[in-house]
Amino acid sequence: MPGLNRNVGLLQPRGQTPAMPGRPMSGVRVLDLTNVLTGPFYCHQLAQMGADVIKVEVPGTGELA
Repeated sequence: MPGLNRNVGLLQPRGQTPAMPGRPMSGVRVLDLTNVLTGPFYCHQLAQMGADVIKVEVPGTGELA
């Protein structure tokens, strides 16, 4: 089909952030070390705007929120 992007859904090489065209935080990587209410909320918002959010938690405990 004309205009079909056949690369959609392919895995990105390790170390590269997949870009989400048209999103303001596209290509930005965020390290989320938060654990109480507002931190996870805002990291979720950044992810919705296209950022690649990496969440870090203490093993076995999870978030307080």
